[in-house]
Formats: sequence, C-alpha cells, structure tokens
Amino acid sequence: MQQSKIPLIKRLYLVFLFNFILLLFIALQYINFLENIDGFMLKVYLGITTISHFFTIGVLPLLVSLLLFFVTKSSRITEVVNIILSTLVLIVVKLDAVIFEQFRYHISPIVLKLVLEKGLPIFFSFQQQTLLSQACL
Repeated sequence: MQQSKIPLIKRLYLVFLFNFILLLFIALQYINFLENIDGFMLKVYLGITTISHFFTIGVLPLLVSLLLFFVTKSSRITEVVNIILSTLVLIVVKLDAVIFEQFRYHISPIVLKLVLEKGLPIFFSFQQQTLLSQACL
C-alpha cells in the first residue's frame, strides 16, 4: 500500500503545478488592467502578491484531495475529486476574469445578478454564450 501512495501524491502535485501555471496565465488578464506601475519595488510587490494569491486559490483542490486520500485511502475517489475541484477552480477564475474585463468587479452576488438577469440596460448586457465560450477556453 505504501508504494501506491507515492505515485498518487506525485500526480496530485503535478496536476497542481499544471493548474497553477494555467492560473498564472489567467492572472495576466487582471494585470493588463493596471496602470502606472512604474517603480521596480511596485512591480516586485505586484508579482509577489499575484503569485501568492493564485497559489492560494490553486492549492485548495490539492489540499482537499490530500485530506480526502488520507481519510478514505481510495486513490480513485481522490483522483476524481481532484479533477473535479481543479476544473471548477479554473472555470471560476476564468469566468471571474471575463466578468472583471467587462464590469471591473470580481464575482459577487450583485455582479452575478447583473450578468445573468435579463432586461438590464445595454451597458450591462453580457450574453450567456460569451460566458460559456470563455469558460471553455
């Protein structure tokens, strides 16, 4: 049983690293909206905070999966949960980036109401097809 734990944990870490790289590419969409980033220390601060923020978001599926594995001892359940949680994190972050691009606000109940509700003024229009197509990218 000891030999089967190590490859699973390594695979979970590799999935985390892959998702973390994808999250950093999504993070570039947020950084594009910033203006007046002139000083070197300001750029260092921006880089450190962005990496730590998206690391924290990306590590959540890994932590839940590792905890689940040590509780259930089932590698199949752990892999399925890790895949589902990692995919959900990527989708939610990508959707947040798309919504942030239009509204300059992150996902919240108010912004979701603006995005999904019909009959709003034209400057709040956001087609659900756009939302779904961006989530698939």
